[in-house]
Amino acid sequence: MIVSKNIQTSGLSKRPFWDVDFESLDPERDSLFIVEKVFNYGLWEDYRTVFALYGTARIRRDIVSVSYLSATSLAAHPQSGHPS
Repeated sequence: MIVSKNIQTSGLSKRPFWDVDFESLDPERDSLFIVEKVFNYGLWEDYRTVFALYGTARIRRDIVSVSYLSATSLAAHPQSGHPS
């Protein structure tokens, strides 16, 4: 379901990735890292972009593997449902 192979053209903001080299991220290879960063630090539009990139089923499958989710993220997406 990956729409863009290039992180710069994916539509994600750099905000959640303040501590890494944004341009070096690969949407397929780094998908779990990207989802974790967006769920913890992303803007609303970043959430929407991640769901467009990966789809609800993949996010639900992969979200259980992230090492940390903030309380805010858990409250906002208790079942990793699609943001409206």
